[in-house]
Amino acid sequence: MIRLGGSVKRSFLFPGDLRTALDYYADMGQLFQYLPHIQLIKTYSKTQFRVLFNSTEMGIYQILLYCDLQVIQDLENQLILVELLNGKKPIKTKAGMHSIQGMAKYCSSSSFKPEGDCTRIYYHLNLEGELPKPLALGLVPDSITDHIAESIAKRRIFEIADGFITGSLKDFGANRKCRG
Repeated sequence: MIRLGGSVKRSFLFPGDLRTALDYYADMGQLFQYLPHIQLIKTYSKTQFRVLFNSTEMGIYQILLYCDLQVIQDLENQLILVELLNGKKPIKTKAGMHSIQGMAKYCSSSSFKPEGDCTRIYYHLNLEGELPKPLALGLVPDSITDHIAESIAKRRIFEIADGFITGSLKDFGANRKCRG
């Protein structure tokens, strides 16, 4: 098995008040489009989804990680959590010559704090999974494949977080500015 995972923390300023920021980021169904490498596969409800992390590495290895998610908005604590959704039929784990597929755990937390006429958002994203080793890597020691997978996952996690922040802010309104 190959273990892969990564996490990243970011802080950014949203050009709107606290309530506007909480409402905007709670509508994840509309925001998945801003997560690079992530696509919405199925909407179970307004707050429950299946998404796919899809990445081709080294030009030949395709990684497909499916994640079932639920979005929880905690207004009292000014949080939005994206957590594992249990009870859905998992995708069958499989490894081919140049691909691997399986289930993974995608989680994020966003805490919101007023800052002037804007909102400071503290964003933490985590993705982890355990997948079978592709057949083409059968002779490569596990420690080496784990190291490669870890570095790929970390790079992709940074791309996902940074792309999400940039895309969602642009969507909300590039012309809006915060006043001190």
